[in-house]
Amino acid sequence: MSRIIMICSDIHGALENFQAAFEAEAPLDLVLIAGDLGLERWKIDQVTGVTACAIVQGNNDRLRHPDLPEKREFTYEGKRFYMTHGHTMGVRHGVPRKFMALTRNLGADIVVFGHSHSYFEESVDGVMYLNPGAMAGNVITYTFTYMVLTIDGETVTVEKREKPVLW
Repeated sequence: MSRIIMICSDIHGALENFQAAFEAEAPLDLVLIAGDLGLERWKIDQVTGVTACAIVQGNNDRLRHPDLPEKREFTYEGKRFYMTHGHTMGVRHGVPRKFMALTRNLGADIVVFGHSHSYFEESVDGVMYLNPGAMAGNVITYTFTYMVLTIDGETVTVEKREKPVLW
């Protein structure tokens, strides 16, 4: 049975964009948010309802969400995930080598991060590095991006989603 995961980051308060993406992709098995919510956690929970949701703290979440972890490691459907916002790992565009070394040593299959607001997906040595871009949107293209990851047994696929901003 396939499992469908929505991956997003850098919401920065754009709840309308998050809600539109969630509703477009539902039903979902899991939602991953790689930090920088810019709004109260209960608003995210209100949108996702009973859908499981894993969130890490971004550099803009320290005051509002000090309880969120800076990283998460977990196994889901036999795949080892590592999540972080990326700001402490020097993430700008692409994936820094020290970040690759760390996650490879952890045995991660799928690494989810954000911070750069730039969509990125690449597999290196069997590890998928995924940055969904910014849910807050891009002021040049007036779009926001996120990912839909499907796990079907050993097969993992990633699809980019790009939608017009609602702000």
